[in-house]
Amino acid sequence: MPSNCRMIKSGLICFWATWFSVVLASNVCDALVQLATLPATWPFASGNYAAIVKVTARYAVPSAVLGVLFLSVILWEGIGTVLFWRAVVVARRAGCRGDTVYPAFGCGLALMAAFVITDEFCIVYDLEASHLRLFIAMLVSLLFIELVPDERCADTAN
Repeated sequence: MPSNCRMIKSGLICFWATWFSVVLASNVCDALVQLATLPATWPFASGNYAAIVKVTARYAVPSAVLGVLFLSVILWEGIGTVLFWRAVVVARRAGCRGDTVYPAFGCGLALMAAFVITDEFCIVYDLEASHLRLFIAMLVSLLFIELVPDERCADTAN
């Protein structure tokens, strides 16, 4: 039977896989709304494309560039989603291994870091705070997974 820590570690990885999946799905739906493939009233759309348009307005960024930026974020989130689900599968079989955990968290941390830098550049401090909290939460999750030994939380009630 896996230790409590191993279950918590697997749960953290599963949480981030699920979170990335939901974010990816809502952004894909938002893109489909923007492309008029889904109705404008579609309830499960992130609104992130409109946010990109709003926060970059001061720089008069062409709409084609905004579309490429949004597509790039969606692709990045897709890669993160795949990497996290791969880490979930491996963690269930063989424990939390660095060869799957590091790429997943590296992708997620890099995305959040890119958002924080972009938020600073666009002077959008409320979004920056949110992205920074996600970065920190992801980093703390990774640190827990890596630094807390599985034996540390072993169930000793037997």
